[in-house]
Amino acid sequence: MTTIRTVLLPAISALIATLAIQARAGVPYELPPTPDIHCLIVGMTLSNTTDANQRISGAMLTVFYFGRLDRFSPKDIGDAIAKEAITWTPADSQSEAARCGKELDDKARSINDAGKNLIHRGVGLDNEAAPPTDAAPATPPPPPALPPIATTPSVSKTPPMQDPKHPLHIGEEYYPVESRRLGEEGTCVVRLQVDADGYIRATQLLSSTGHQRLNAACLSSFTDARMIPATVDGKPAESWFLFRVNWKLNGLGFNNTPRIRDDYHLKVGPDDYPPLSRKLHQEGDCIVHATVEQDGPPSNVTVTKSTGYAPLDQACLTAVQQAQFMAARQAGGTLPASADINITWRLPSP
Repeated sequence: MTTIRTVLLPAISALIATLAIQARAGVPYELPPTPDIHCLIVGMTLSNTTDANQRISGAMLTVFYFGRLDRFSPKDIGDAIAKEAITWTPADSQSEAARCGKELDDKARSINDAGKNLIHRGVGLDNEAAPPTDAAPATPPPPPALPPIATTPSVSKTPPMQDPKHPLHIGEEYYPVESRRLGEEGTCVVRLQVDADGYIRATQLLSSTGHQRLNAACLSSFTDARMIPATVDGKPAESWFLFRVNWKLNGLGFNNTPRIRDDYHLKVGPDDYPPLSRKLHQEGDCIVHATVEQDGPPSNVTVTKSTGYAPLDQACLTAVQQAQFMAARQAGGTLPASADINITWRLPSP
C-alpha cells in the first residue's frame, strides 16, 4: 500500500485541485440552475419533516446540491429560492422529489464505481512492488442504499389570496412621503403567516427594495390586514405565503428627469396674468428651458419658444424661476439635468 500513498494519492489531490481551479476560472456570471434550486427546496422541506428517513434524505439532497452550487453567492441562491418558492405547489414537491432522488442515487452509483476502479488500480500497483500471493484482493462492501424518499398522498390545496373586502395598504396613497421626494423605487418579497381565519399574524422581509423606508412600508402594508386563507381539501388552513410588493412612482420610472414637486403649482393662472397683457388681450404659448442641479428652484432659465409678447414671455420666465423642482436622481444621489416646460396663457371667457 506504500505505492498507493506515494503515487496515487498525490496525483488524485493534484487532479482535484486542478479541476477546482478550472471550474472557477473564467466562468461568466450566470443564475443558479432552476432544477438544482428545486432540489434544494425539496431537500430543505424534507429536512423539516417528522419522519426520520425523510429527514436523512432531505439532508443528503441539501448537502449535495449546495455543493453543486458553490460557485454562486449565498445571496444569488437565496434570491433564486425565494423566486421559485412563490409558485411552488405540492405537485411540484412530489415530481421534483422523485427526479432529485434518482439523480442523487445515480451520482452515488458513479462514485461507487469510481471507488472500485481506484481500488483495482491500487491493488495493481501494490502487486508490482510486492511478491505475488495466492490470496485474492478483498472486494469492499457496496455503500448503503439511500433511504427512500417517501411521497405523501395527494391533497387539494389552494394558497392564500387577497380579499377585496380587506384591501392591503399598498399603492400610490401609501407611498412613503420621503421616498417619493427622493425618487426611491424598488421591489420586495415578504413572507406572510396567514391564519385559518385570514388574519396575517406575522411577516418577514425576504428580499429588500434597497431602501430602508420602502422596506418598512413593505412590512407595514400587512399590519391589521386580512386575506382569504389557504385551504387543504376545501377546509381553511394556516399557512405561509410569499407576496411581492412593487413600489413605483406613478407606475413609471422618471427618475432621470427633473420634475416640479407634486405639492407646488406654477403661477400661471388667471390671477397671475400680466396686467398689460390682460388689458391688450394678449394670449400665447411659450416653452421654457431650465437646468436643475438640486432640489428647489432651477438655474439658467430661458425662453426657447416665445408667445410673441414680451410681458407674457417675462411671466413665463418668472413662473419657472420660482418653481420648486425635484432633481433627477441616479444611484441614490442628485443628477444635474434639464427640463422643458410648456405654458399656455389664455384670458378667461367673458
